[in-house]
Amino acid sequence: MQQCDGILPGFHHECLVHTSFFRLEGSRSSTDVAGEFASCVFTIKWYCQLSSHLIYAMFFACCVGEASNPGPVSEQQIKIAIVNPTAVHQKVGKIMQLEANIVALSETSATHAVQNQVNHDLKGCGFHAFWSSNVSAKKTSADNRPSLRGEALGAAIFTNLPSRRPRSGFSDLLWETQRIAMAIIRLGGREVLFVSIYGFANRCREGKRPNDLMLASLIPAITEIGLPFCILGDFNEPPTKLNSCQYFRDLGACEAFSWYQSRFGVTLPATCAGSTRNDTAILHPWLLKYIQNMEVSTEVVFEPHSPLCITFKFDGTVDSQFTWNLPKSWASFAPDGDLISGEYRAVDFETLQQQFLEKPEELVDAAFLSWSQEVESAVDKALNKARLRDPTRHAVSSLHASYKGRCSFRKNFVEKKTSGVKSDRHGGYTPPVKSLH
Repeated sequence: MQQCDGILPGFHHECLVHTSFFRLEGSRSSTDVAGEFASCVFTIKWYCQLSSHLIYAMFFACCVGEASNPGPVSEQQIKIAIVNPTAVHQKVGKIMQLEANIVALSETSATHAVQNQVNHDLKGCGFHAFWSSNVSAKKTSADNRPSLRGEALGAAIFTNLPSRRPRSGFSDLLWETQRIAMAIIRLGGREVLFVSIYGFANRCREGKRPNDLMLASLIPAITEIGLPFCILGDFNEPPTKLNSCQYFRDLGACEAFSWYQSRFGVTLPATCAGSTRNDTAILHPWLLKYIQNMEVSTEVVFEPHSPLCITFKFDGTVDSQFTWNLPKSWASFAPDGDLISGEYRAVDFETLQQQFLEKPEELVDAAFLSWSQEVESAVDKALNKARLRDPTRHAVSSLHASYKGRCSFRKNFVEKKTSGVKSDRHGGYTPPVKSLH
């Protein structure tokens, strides 16, 4: 006879099990053995039913309070590749060998037929494509078959991350160049504007001026969208030599090869024919602090171009945006200046100065605050008087609290953690702009 303990943790029980259920020993009858066996089976069955009820309990294996006290935030590693395939047709498999989350392509030579085929190939890899305008066919056939070889133009962005098209900033001028593709991609809990660009070749008789104008034409779009940006691709010219690049330097942005040189004191290998480094990126300062690695690929090469790969490491936290609450302007409904002058009471600064003899450093702030409060009070009273005189012309009878609070030097910030605008999932109306005021 054996004693079995611990079938269920937390319960003390004993189960008598005979080792000879099928072999009778001594003078014990088969009826006694069968009875004890049935009793043991019933006991085990009862404990099994009890354990099943415990498993389906409300808080079984649940971390109560996990939302208010979360664990460490998981890190996110993202790889970006800058590629010039000279023609993207039948090169999706080779591009996937880079194992990048975002691929910026220049000189895709992608006609409408090629774009459709590549979209189908990318769908099987879990990627989504953002194209420039499809290029015209390089040759036409007698039977008007779709051409798979286009002119040496085109740009695109491939990504497997949450992404969308920008709703503003992409003007018809940029679209007609067939050299620019845009996408807004979520990185590290924040949306980033990616612009893939394909510059004009050096053999252009006007020199670097077309590239300078094309880069300058992106400034209104970047300003209007208002997100961190990454301009990347084959510029066909070192972007640091373009005059328009000074605008991005003033914002704190940096070119990829220049950043690597200043950070590590060495220069990355060339990306084209072992001589030029025109396949590069202009990175927003918000992205610069998350760069983990930067290298020129030697295993996956698109002759004569070698892809530039940049790896970012995000900690998963969402950046907070702080806004200083400023009072609104009453200029649109301001009363006459004579009414304001009649209601204004001059501030006695001499008396005010006596109150701050022990803390003279606070006198200037207090003087500005007292003066602004008197001005706002005068405007408030003037609005009320103007309303009584002519309700038709003066609809506002007093100064709302949102129009008050000037010269208040206390820390008055509002934290915003709003996500980006999303498209209507049911195909409804989508506003043509990013934000409405």
